[in-house]
Amino acid sequence: MVESNLNLESNETTSLLGGEKECPTCKGCGKIYQEEQNKLVALIPVSDNRLKPKRIWLWILSTFSLCLFVVFLLMFWLSPRSIEIINDASDVHPYNFTFIKDNNVTIIGMILHFDETFHIKNNNYFSIEMKNISLQLNRNSHYTMPKICYPKDFLIPARTSVDFTVKVKYIMYSVNDPYAGLCITGILNNLFSFISTSFSFSTLWNRNLLLESNKIQYIYCSNKTLNH
Repeated sequence: MVESNLNLESNETTSLLGGEKECPTCKGCGKIYQEEQNKLVALIPVSDNRLKPKRIWLWILSTFSLCLFVVFLLMFWLSPRSIEIINDASDVHPYNFTFIKDNNVTIIGMILHFDETFHIKNNNYFSIEMKNISLQLNRNSHYTMPKICYPKDFLIPARTSVDFTVKVKYIMYSVNDPYAGLCITGILNNLFSFISTSFSFSTLWNRNLLLESNKIQYIYCSNKTLNH
């Protein structure tokens, strides 16, 4: 009789468990101690839908699109653009006119002081810096490098236009320049000149960007045409 009861209890246990393992927390009774309820973590089956990631492809596509947009903006802002240099003046009127005399007080040359103004437009979305300028004056294959004065390390902000002035000191001697004698005597009032100006810029992508501005100008060389 006792053996029969044991077999019955064993069969009931097997049928209740159904081949499943007993919960190590509640020991199959479905209860836990109150002092342990804040120390335990619930066991959730792996097949539970709550554990499956939702909208994962949507998040991946959104992140990828955002990265592409940021890269596009950086390329748009940082890509190099043109720098425009314009010199509109066709006539140059000196603001100072000085004769050069020898020991016999004979006029042998002249010094002309005038300004060359350039309109510089920075089309970039970053600032640029003008480092150096050289100016060459050509009159009928007579090349000279006048002395010039200008602000050093001139900063041009992004997407702005500025007027930049270069002060020029042009010296002419009648010994090696026949046109100087004509200007001294007043026979000639202006000089046909080809002025070539080279600019050196420092940009985000190029530390020595060279640009050139060429202009045909008439330089007034007579004292009567002095620009007061």
